[in-house]
Amino acid sequence: MQATREEALALLEQASSPLVVAKLKELVAEADTALALAAKAKAAAAAAAAAPADAAHSAISADPAAPAPPAKAAAPPQKFTQLSKFSWEQGEYGTSWVTVRAEIPGVGACKAGVDVCFTSESFDLRASVGGKTFRLLREPLAKDIDVQQCKFIVKEHRVVIRLKKVKGEYSYDEWSELLAKTSRADEKKKDPAAGIQDMMKEMYDNGDESTRKAIGEAMLKSRQEQASGGRGELGQGFED
Repeated sequence: MQATREEALALLEQASSPLVVAKLKELVAEADTALALAAKAKAAAAAAAAAPADAAHSAISADPAAPAPPAKAAAPPQKFTQLSKFSWEQGEYGTSWVTVRAEIPGVGACKAGVDVCFTSESFDLRASVGGKTFRLLREPLAKDIDVQQCKFIVKEHRVVIRLKKVKGEYSYDEWSELLAKTSRADEKKKDPAAGIQDMMKEMYDNGDESTRKAIGEAMLKSRQEQASGGRGELGQGFED
């Protein structure tokens, strides 16, 4: 990823098209974020590896005659009753909401025991009714949602969950399914450099003649400058 960042910076020095410059700056920012996350993960791994040694040292230094503190009993895991009756729909074309209806008999009398936790790609409904805690967790959703505007309404025998869509370039996307077909986590584990390469190719394929020329010339010059040190992750041209 460091090599990716360096090559993107090299391309940035050569680029003149405002579109190419903006995209390259975006790539550099993505590389900086990936490098920062990798550094944090490395530090966390080092701390975890050092923890057993510190614990062993503390045990040796402690007074052997002192009684060991009583172990705390682990809290029992919360039991949930998974909801099986629910439906969803998104209304007419271009609507900004997806509506989920969860059927829970008598829930209207227990509004204080109902809560829904939203993230950009999930919702988690929990409702305490009649001595049971009902749950409806759905993740990952087919598309991202606007957490700040999502809401829920408790009715007599159901909870209505309103998921606010994130607006696309022109309008709100259609949801063919409630859930995504592949895990979002799996997508994030993919090589970031591959995504950068795809973005550069998309810029080249969809750009006008001047943009294509600027990308091609900048990448060619970058490859020539780095020839003695090997090709970088972005050191590949694109064909028409």
